[in-house]
Formats: sequence, structure tokens, C-alpha cells
Amino acid sequence: MASTNFKIDKSHSNLTFTISHFVIAKVNGTFKVFSGTIVTENDDMDNAKLELTIEANSIDTNDVNRDGHLKTADFFDVEKFPFITFKSSNFKKGVENNFNIEGILTVNGIEKTHQIKAIFEGTFEHPMTKNTIAVFNVSTEITRKDFNIGLTYPAAALGDIVKLESTIELIKE
Repeated sequence: MASTNFKIDKSHSNLTFTISHFVIAKVNGTFKVFSGTIVTENDDMDNAKLELTIEANSIDTNDVNRDGHLKTADFFDVEKFPFITFKSSNFKKGVENNFNIEGILTVNGIEKTHQIKAIFEGTFEHPMTKNTIAVFNVSTEITRKDFNIGLTYPAAALGDIVKLESTIELIKE
């Protein structure tokens, strides 16, 4: 079977995160600018290849001052490391439509093996464009200090774990 390429449809996708603030509150945010592809040789997406690039400067937590601080060397150092990337090395189908995706996550120039959980919701033909659309719901957690994010902030002020949840729609090319 020939390879099939899918490209992220940014207008129907989101990359959101949540982190605790002073233990009992939560701060939500999103990255507004990102792109990515999935290349697969199987209709069920088993053994696909995923590549994702996020512009760190596009972080948005609904607070301009906080966003400005998050872009500094205290957190994402966007001038030195403008991109957050993930490149899969293993894209395995588990039970039903659950996937475990392992790959290299790079944040602040630090590369670490990382796992993402995904649920493949399936594909459909868009009624207007006739394009084939594939949909994944994705979740993962990262330990912020593993990537030099907010090292001077104790867990009581800013949680150690960042939860990421996203819906990704992809258009077959």
C-alpha cells in the first residue's frame, strides 16, 4: 500500500494545556501557531509517522503580561528556542482505537523521549470539500522542570506537571 499523507487542519485543531497555580487553581492556555503531518501506510493508522512543530512565541494564556513572561528565558526562551517539536518513533495501535505514540519531544533545546496517548476517532468525507478528514484526541503530561520551564518557581506556586489535551483534525493530501 502506498503512503498516505495527512496535514493538520489548524482551523479545526487545538493545542491546549493546563497547569496548577498555587495548588488549588488552574491556568489554561493554548499555542496558536502550529503545523504537522501524519504519514501512514494503513487505514487504521497503525505504525504511522507523526511530526509536529509549535511556535513557542504563539503561547496564549489570556493574559498579555503573563504571556510576555512565559516567552522569556524563565520559561520558554522563545528568542533562543523558537520551536517546540515532536517527532514520533513508534505509533502503535492498542485496544480498539487507542494509540501509544512515542517519540522525541524537544522544548527549550532539550530532547527527551516522550509518550502521547491518542484516540483515533476515525475518518470522514467533508460534505463540502470532499476531502478525507482524520481526527485524533490527544493527551499527555510533561514535567516542566525536565525542560527547564520555570525552574525558579516551586511546585506550590506553579505545578510541576503540565497537562496537554488536544483535538487534531487532519486533511488527507
